[in-house]
Amino acid sequence: MKNFNDEPQESQSEQNNAERRNPPKFDNKSLIVKDYNIIVFFIYNLFFAPLAVPVFLYIGDIFPYYTPFVPVVFAVVSYLNSAHTRFVHLTNRSINYVNKGKITKSIKLDEISLIKLTATPLFGHIVPVRNSIGIVLSFIVIVVAFAGFLQSLRGFIIFIMSLMALILPFFISKLIFSKITERKFSFRAIDTLIIYDGKGEFISFMMSAVDFERVCRYMLKERRISPSKFQKQFVIFQ
Repeated sequence: MKNFNDEPQESQSEQNNAERRNPPKFDNKSLIVKDYNIIVFFIYNLFFAPLAVPVFLYIGDIFPYYTPFVPVVFAVVSYLNSAHTRFVHLTNRSINYVNKGKITKSIKLDEISLIKLTATPLFGHIVPVRNSIGIVLSFIVIVVAFAGFLQSLRGFIIFIMSLMALILPFFISKLIFSKITERKFSFRAIDTLIIYDGKGEFISFMMSAVDFERVCRYMLKERRISPSKFQKQFVIFQ
């Protein structure tokens, strides 16, 4: 993966090791952005579960009707554990993901190889960058399965109900997110940055509209990267 610039990076591994041994102390000039990923994930699942239950009841005995509540449990635990402790510190040297006061990921500014603007931040956290072939194959299997559903009226109903259960919570969670951050209802489908370093590492964070503007100005100032160079991709598979 090619970097935004072609500056040599011969000592990056040594610098990374040194920084992990002695985490940088951020100065007052650091840009601090809150990551709302866990919060929106929590809201999404609160609405997804009740909408998905009728689908499982209609399908029958294949899966228990309470299956959709499994991700809700995960979302609640994640929310209680770290919903308000996740931040991104952007300095004049690096971009650092900080959770509970500790740096969990760090990317040097001159290591940035790609920036994606997306609506699906969780793919960036769950799916390794190198597993794109497996993701594509899984997607093909899902499409074929849905095509099979469309062969009958019952299958068509299951397809529509499943689609509604997946899509409606997406819109609802985005609207509530805007109300939380902007104090008004608005809809921004694409509100997440995923920053790659060209070696399989990445930092993903969901921002408010105000923070997005601040990050854009930061990228333009520190790296001369215009927002127009962000790769827009609604669903992240790699």
